[in-house]
Amino acid sequence: MATKHNPDPNNPTSKEGKRLALELKHEHMLAEAKKAAEERKRARSVGDTLQSPKRGCVGRGKPRGRRGGRRQGSATEKNMDRLSDILSSCPPPEPQKSSASSWSFRQQKASERWKEARPHHLQCLLEKEAVGHPLCGLCHEPAVIRFRECLFEEWFCGDCDVLHHKNQPLHNRDSLMNVFFKPISRTTCVVRVEGGYDTHDQACILPTVKAPNCSCKGTNFTVVPGKPVILITINGRYDLHLPLYVCQTCQQQWTPDLKVLLKSGY
Repeated sequence: MATKHNPDPNNPTSKEGKRLALELKHEHMLAEAKKAAEERKRARSVGDTLQSPKRGCVGRGKPRGRRGGRRQGSATEKNMDRLSDILSSCPPPEPQKSSASSWSFRQQKASERWKEARPHHLQCLLEKEAVGHPLCGLCHEPAVIRFRECLFEEWFCGDCDVLHHKNQPLHNRDSLMNVFFKPISRTTCVVRVEGGYDTHDQACILPTVKAPNCSCKGTNFTVVPGKPVILITINGRYDLHLPLYVCQTCQQQWTPDLKVLLKSGY
């Protein structure tokens, strides 16, 4: 009786064994190739992270030779060293300040400068207030009146002050009779007496434009204090008198009317 022959796969000499051996070898070769490809890919990624970002290439993406790469690397290092020296020699930039901090900084600097300059300004102020021994700007006699509104002449004696301020009673004046400056009113004058000076009241006339209105057409007339008036300005109150014109020819008298006062600026 004939029996069916079953080939043994473990037998390398059989056809089935040879086929299994070829499949195993093929799978082993595929595994080795896949492993080698992964290793090459891993090595390439590590090399890209380590190499310089500016890598010299020649031709179609081929890297330069070893000598060219070293030469370029040394030049780059020199440039970096030079740049570092330049940056280290420059002062560091000041941080930008906000508007609030900038304002406070300027205020602090201004306060410091004022503290430095204050002693000098105080000394100049004290020297300006020193009385000394001034002379009258008109007759060169010892001065007793100082005024600031009649530039450039600042000092007057008593007589020259009465003549000069007869038509200018609104000026502010200071007396220096007691070796210090003391403000005096507009209606006060300084006269010389035995042993020094004394103050007296005087009638001051309101300054107006000239208003000759005589029927005799005379040109010789005098001005004397007339009706008392009060003038109020930004500087305060002035107790003055209206001018009273007296013609020396016909002895006619008149005072300025409202039209003349408006024309004079009142």
